[in-house]
Amino acid sequence: FPNLPESFDGYKILHLTDLHLDIVDGLENNILSVLNGVEADLCVMTGDYRKDTSGEFRQILDPLKKLKAGISTKDGIFATLGNHDSYLMVKPMCDLGIKILTNETIQLNKKDEHIFITGIDDVHYYFSQDALTALSNNVEGYKIALVHSPELFDIAADNYYSLYLCGHTHAGQICLPSGKPLITHLSNGKQFYRDVWKYKAMTGFTGNGAGTSGIPVRFNSKSEIALITLKRAQ
Repeated sequence: FPNLPESFDGYKILHLTDLHLDIVDGLENNILSVLNGVEADLCVMTGDYRKDTSGEFRQILDPLKKLKAGISTKDGIFATLGNHDSYLMVKPMCDLGIKILTNETIQLNKKDEHIFITGIDDVHYYFSQDALTALSNNVEGYKIALVHSPELFDIAADNYYSLYLCGHTHAGQICLPSGKPLITHLSNGKQFYRDVWKYKAMTGFTGNGAGTSGIPVRFNSKSEIALITLKRAQ
C-alpha cells in the first residue's frame, strides 16, 4: 500500500470471521491450538458468533472469553456484528474486552502516525443508511473497513478505503469439486465470495470462516484463520 504509514509497515492483523461457536463443541479450543505461538498487532472479528439468527446467545460468551484470553495482540480486538448476531451481544462482548464497532471509526496510533478502522453493522439483514454514512467519513489516510460481508465493496472503494476485510460466505461451505459454491448468500459483490480480491484501488479479503453454518459440514472448502501483514509499497 503506497499510503500505508511507515510505522505500520509490517503491521500484523489476525482476522477471524464466522465462528458460529455453538455449532461444534470446543471449536474455540481448536482455534486457539492453531493460534498457539502466533503473534499479531491487532485482532479483528467480522461477525457471526452464534449458530442461529435469533434467540439465545449467552452460550457463546464463555467460548469468546476463552478466545479473548488466548489471543495476545498489542492493540486488542475489534469486532463487528453479522447477520446471525444481536445488538444484545454488544455489551457482554465489550465487557469481555472485545470492542464492537457499530458504524463508527477509530484511530490507531503508532509513533506519530495513524491508520483508521471503520466497523460497519451487518448490511445483509440489517442494512441502514448509517452504514453508508459511516463509510462516507471525512478522515484522510490509510483506512480499513470491517464489514460482515463484501456487499459494500463499491461504497468503501469510492470512499478511498485501502483494505476491506469481511466474511459471511464461508467460501460457499458446500462447493462443487471445482470449488464453485452452490450458495454465497450475497446480494451484491458475488464475485468476491472468497480470498483476496481487488476493486479499483482497494484490496479486499473475504475469509472462509473458522466455523460452519446450518450443519457442521464443509465440502470442497476449508475453514480458515487469516494472518494479514500490511506492507508499505516502496
